[in-house]
This record gives sequence, C-alpha cells and structure tokens, in this order.
Amino acid sequence: MLNEKYLQRTERVLSFLSSKTPGKVLITNAKNGVPILDLYWLSRFMEGPIEDYLNQKAVSRGSDIILSELRSEKNITFDFDDDTVPTFEVFFSVGGTSAMMSGISPVFASDTGWCEPSLPDITKFKNLTFNPDNPWVRFNVMVAKDLINKWEGDFALMPSFHRSPLDAANGLRGNDIFLDMYDHEEDVIRLVEACADWSLSLESYLNETLCFPRGLRRGAWGVTLPDRAVIVNGDPVDLINAEQQQKFDRFSCEKLFTNTGGGFFHHHALGIRQAGNVSLTEGILIQNIYTDPGLMLPAVSMIEDENLCEQIIKASLKTAIHLNGDFYPIIDKLFPILSKGRFILKHENIENLPALLEKLEPLR
Repeated sequence: MLNEKYLQRTERVLSFLSSKTPGKVLITNAKNGVPILDLYWLSRFMEGPIEDYLNQKAVSRGSDIILSELRSEKNITFDFDDDTVPTFEVFFSVGGTSAMMSGISPVFASDTGWCEPSLPDITKFKNLTFNPDNPWVRFNVMVAKDLINKWEGDFALMPSFHRSPLDAANGLRGNDIFLDMYDHEEDVIRLVEACADWSLSLESYLNETLCFPRGLRRGAWGVTLPDRAVIVNGDPVDLINAEQQQKFDRFSCEKLFTNTGGGFFHHHALGIRQAGNVSLTEGILIQNIYTDPGLMLPAVSMIEDENLCEQIIKASLKTAIHLNGDFYPIIDKLFPILSKGRFILKHENIENLPALLEKLEPLR
C-alpha cells in the first residue's frame, strides 16, 4: 500500500519540476535516516573478495538489510512536513559504472571505486558495445530487480547511476582526455557520443528487464523524478571552459536526456560559474551543485557575489538548482534570492529543520 505522504510529496515535486514559476522552493531532509545503498555495497566490496557479492544470495541479503533499516524507527522522513521522499540509487561508485562499460575490474578503497583507463590511444578508439552479460551490468540489474520485488510503497528508485557521457569518456581514457580536447578534438567527440549511446542502450535494457509496479517512481537524493529520468555524474564540466562544455559535454547530455525522461545533473561548487551553461542543456530537470570541502557553500557564494547570484537565479529559471548545506543560519539573507528563482534545498541540520520550514512557508 502506498504511503499517503509519499504520494503527496511525489505529486508536489513533479508539479514543481513541470512549472517554471519563480519563487518556488522544495526542501528535503539530508538527515532523514534512510540508509545509503551505495555505501552498503562499497563497504562489502572493500572487505572483499568482490566475487562473493556478485550473486543473487548476497544481493537479496543486502536488500533485506537496507530495507529493514528503511522500515525501522531510524527513518524519520515523514516526521517533518518537507518534500523528502526516500530514494535508493543503484550505484557502486564511478568505478562500478566504468566496469559496466569496459569490462575491467574496478578497485575499491576509501568509500569509492575506480577503474584504470582502458583506452591508451584515443585515435585508435573504434566502438563501445553494451554487453548485458557484463558481470557488473548483471549485478546492477539484480540489485534493482530485488528492490523492486520488495517494494512496499515506501521509496523511489533510480535503477542505475550514469556518468555523463564526457565523464564516462574520462573514465575510459583517463585524464589525458583533457589534453585530447586540444590535440584530438574529433576523437573526443566520437568517444563522448559513443558513451551517450552506451548509456541509452543500458536504459533500454533496464526498461525491458525491470518492471516497475504501479506507484513506484524514479527518484534520486530524496527527490522524486519523472518516469525514465536519469541521474548523471557531470564532474568534468568543472574542469573545462564554457566553449569546451558546449562542444564536448552539452550535446551528449542532451542526447541522453531527451531520449529518456530527463536528467538530474550533478557537479560541484568548483564549477559553479558553469551553472548558466549547464542550465541550457535540453532535457535537464535538476542541476545539483554540490558543496566542495574547503569552498564556501554555493548559497553563501550567491549572497556575497551579486553577479554570480544573478547568473544562478537566471539558470534556476531554466532548470531547478539543487543545493546542500545548513541553510537556517543564512536564511534571512538567502530568502530574497530564493524568492526570485527555483531551488531545491537539501538541508543538513535536523535540529533547525522545523524553523527553516516555517521561514520558507511563503515560498512553498
């Protein structure tokens, strides 16, 4: 049976995403007690051996542990009147995604994973074939399918976590791809487009293989998303200029987003000045600008930099801007900014969440 608040919040979020009305805000609770699926699997892979977990028995046990925690008193998602929906993202680090693409075994350490580059010479790249028999593709499908089978109307699911086509190309080629942008421009474009095609093949396979029951929605990081929406890690945009973003990133993301249900695009505060360029990507639903260690909160940057603030507000009117942090200490200065744009605030201090909700009631 569907949780009534789950339904209400789903409708509210989808309405927000379909509207371009300024002065609207969603608030999600980052400390809602919902277990993080990828951290569970990363901890197992770091324990090893990895092969012991790539089977149905281990997957079923993992799902049971995760769902038991979700359905315990630790989950306080619905104790507050915010917009959070419990979400699970089937993700095993960017290394897991690269392994799905290349067939190379990933390395796991320090709560992350990676693959060694598999393309030493970009000029010799020929093609990239989606292989449903790849062990990491099979594992991804097993995890997603097991969670779907055990769904009780209490979470949204992202059945896979993509790397943006440029980020996927970075994973296959390594950081030499940033030099290739100058020396082998056409080869980079060819590789990036092949990565977009691979992601679309994965999505097609997931849609054929997985059967979402009525009421189960896609979602990511506490936010409900439209049917067939995808989430991508887009970190490379923070390391390139605006011209390169348009040439090597935007076209391929558009291909992915417009042939699915739209895109939730993640990158970092390091590249906050790319927000306006990213917002122009056709098919994008949400742009997440994640706080980096050692850098100020993007929300604080907007308060302190009037020109940047105007850029971010303008970008938010094209696609909602998703930010994380403790917003209550700065809410009086932030409120006028929020009232001009479209923002999703992932709040990280549960103690002052009720007070924040009260302050932002006029914008909800």
